[in-house]
Amino acid sequence: MTFITEKPPPNGRAAKCAGQLEEHLYEAAVMLAVARWMFELGAEKVCVHPDGMHAKQFDICGWLKNEGFKRIAERGKTREAGTYTRCHQTLEVEFMPGRGDVVADLKGRRVVVETKGGIINTRHPGQQSRLRRHLYEAVGMLLDGPNDADRLIAAVPLHRETQKIARRMAGRCLDAGIEIALVSGKGDVQLCAEDAQG
Repeated sequence: MTFITEKPPPNGRAAKCAGQLEEHLYEAAVMLAVARWMFELGAEKVCVHPDGMHAKQFDICGWLKNEGFKRIAERGKTREAGTYTRCHQTLEVEFMPGRGDVVADLKGRRVVVETKGGIINTRHPGQQSRLRRHLYEAVGMLLDGPNDADRLIAAVPLHRETQKIARRMAGRCLDAGIEIALVSGKGDVQLCAEDAQG
């Protein structure tokens, strides 16, 4: 299952779209891509904290099923909420804002990730501005966020605008203890901190 949701662009954005359809990388998709990355890095338990709108935009349950996760416990009234397992990996889906979009224990270190979404094949000035703003917001939320985290990451869609800004900001963000991750439409995660450090 893809991370991208394709939609016809509105008339005002059609000329600025690379292709016939806009490729939306919604925030829930970014959260799940980051959760998958955490598992690849060795985490055994990851919690994601979407809100109701995120669940309407992206099929969280369908993605989890396609990835081989099975729900072993329900939580609350929201259809997607609950505990999902795959082999030795556990993914908690909790609709509890303000706790970090993705939280994981990675080799004894608590990792908190703030995520944002956006359209990844657009040249529309308003949508590019939104992508830039989302990166600034994710970093700002981490600066004002949890004090109990050992590692802070701002994760946004990979787009030439976010890439350009992330490269400029990476060094200063690292000084503040924040890494920037760019998420591709395939769900691959690239840390800009690595580029900044050479």
